[in-house]
Amino acid sequence: MNNRIVLLRRAAGLSIIASLVLAFAFGCGPKKPAVTSETGLPPVTHPDIRPVELQVVAGNGTMTVRWKQQGTGVISGYNIFISREPITLKTPQLASAVAVAPHNTTVYPGDTNLEDEAIEYIAYGLDNGVKYYVSVRVVYPDQSMSKPSNEVLAVCGPRGEFTLTMRYKAENDGFSLVTGRHVRADASTNDLYFFSKDGVDYLASPTRLNAYLRKTSFSLVRAGGQFDDIRQRLAAGKGTIGNGTDKIGISTGNWLLVTTAENYSALIQVKGLTGQNDAHSVTLWYALCPMAGATTF
Repeated sequence: MNNRIVLLRRAAGLSIIASLVLAFAFGCGPKKPAVTSETGLPPVTHPDIRPVELQVVAGNGTMTVRWKQQGTGVISGYNIFISREPITLKTPQLASAVAVAPHNTTVYPGDTNLEDEAIEYIAYGLDNGVKYYVSVRVVYPDQSMSKPSNEVLAVCGPRGEFTLTMRYKAENDGFSLVTGRHVRADASTNDLYFFSKDGVDYLASPTRLNAYLRKTSFSLVRAGGQFDDIRQRLAAGKGTIGNGTDKIGISTGNWLLVTTAENYSALIQVKGLTGQNDAHSVTLWYALCPMAGATTF
């Protein structure tokens, strides 16, 4: 009788041990690391590094892209995206595949200006009068990318400086903003001319000389300031005084918003006034947005 009890107890003990072994093997042992569906390897984690405070200054077929970097760590560089459509992410993990290829053909390592915390990239070969959506992402050593920077809308267009003489006093008394060339004040392609009356200097529309010439309107930009400040205010729908007139009094330092016959917008700064009487002239700097109805510079 006692031998039977001992055998039963031994059998029960073996059953418990077997159950524990099975539980450990199938449920309680160390878990395997999660793997990605694409590579079969554990997912890579990266420090929180991303581009911030992105700004774009457009030029004639070019744009200068500037940004700062948030966070520190080992990176390969940056990808700069310049697209005619807003860029949207295709994967929540921010993997390397995105809707468009970056403008840079190889990973951009950053500029060499160590005195400025901003990073700068200059893009060439762009079209004037086209909306471009610009953003930047950090590229990690495994070629995956960070979250994108803020996305900025930019339009390329002509930029430059020119001098106007008094109306009808020299060959360069008119200027075509679209072509960037001097023309005569009464030429069919002229956008503006310069004259003085009663001690006041003016820029005026060619239609004041002949109703069949191009019509240009002028508005004074409120408060003035630097070009970057002004273009940002205009993009937000702020910054001008009045609805535009066919002539406007000017002084050195003034900023003007000009609308051409094509309904293109131009920002013009009065750089300086020199000379007297027939030798009186004005030097102007301009940035043209060759897109009808837009004030994106």
